[in-house]
Amino acid sequence: MRVHPPVLALLLLAVAACGKDAISPQNSVSNPVVLAKGSMGARIDGAAWNATLAVSAVNSNGIIAIAGNDGTHTLGFGLAANGTGTFTIGPLSATNGLLIQSGGAAWTANLARGSGTVTITSLTSTAVAGTFSFTLLPSPGTPANANKVISDGVFNIKF
Repeated sequence: MRVHPPVLALLLLAVAACGKDAISPQNSVSNPVVLAKGSMGARIDGAAWNATLAVSAVNSNGIIAIAGNDGTHTLGFGLAANGTGTFTIGPLSATNGLLIQSGGAAWTANLARGSGTVTITSLTSTAVAGTFSFTLLPSPGTPANANKVISDGVFNIKF
């Protein structure tokens, strides 16, 4: 099953709009800010990033969409998964990554461009947790210019 980038982008933006209310103000990639629905952190081009405004996850018929927002960046990804494991972006892959920056710049990784993996370490009917990394390429038609490297990504989010 292929997740089309425009559909994924809309789903990720909708997901990122949910889940405010900070519970514990931490701020590092290894110990990200914990919001009402969970946490998400990573390094964007080597700099620590944490979702500080919202995190959300949706599992709809085996398509999982995960997103976080800090007011400047919305970072998200989608994949087809019915259990734990490592899911790689590539030909015939249903894994996609997306970064949208305020000002309209966007970067993507999908079956035709970029690379990355998502590892789901825990998947229940109520939550999903794991790790991720991506090399995202500038999205055509946006002001994005250079690749973005997302590393050390972690998430633990309630559905």
